[in-house]
Amino acid sequence: MTTANDRRRSPRVSVAGASLGAARLVGGDAVRVLDLSRHGARLAGCGRVRVGRSVALIWPGHPASPRQPARVVRAWVVALHGEAGGGDGAGVEFATPAEALWELATRMG
Repeated sequence: MTTANDRRRSPRVSVAGASLGAARLVGGDAVRVLDLSRHGARLAGCGRVRVGRSVALIWPGHPASPRQPARVVRAWVVALHGEAGGGDGAGVEFATPAEALWELATRMG
């Protein structure tokens, strides 16, 4: 598990407007990746996911990491459905550091 000190040592890069900002949950819907670090990501539009659930992310069109296993460590409701910008969000911790994705994100941003 990543500690608070590990999160501070691993900066985040915003990928919301880049091609890495579009991912899919394996066996699920498309999600927006708001930011990315070596150890995890912050997602939006991921539906109701429960803390502790194992998920896997794929980035279509990016061979750097065809499948990135992760665990949901935080989940929240952004707004109630029917309101502008409604949806759910989650923070995920990668099972192993995503070095290839991190290198790609830092080159793009």
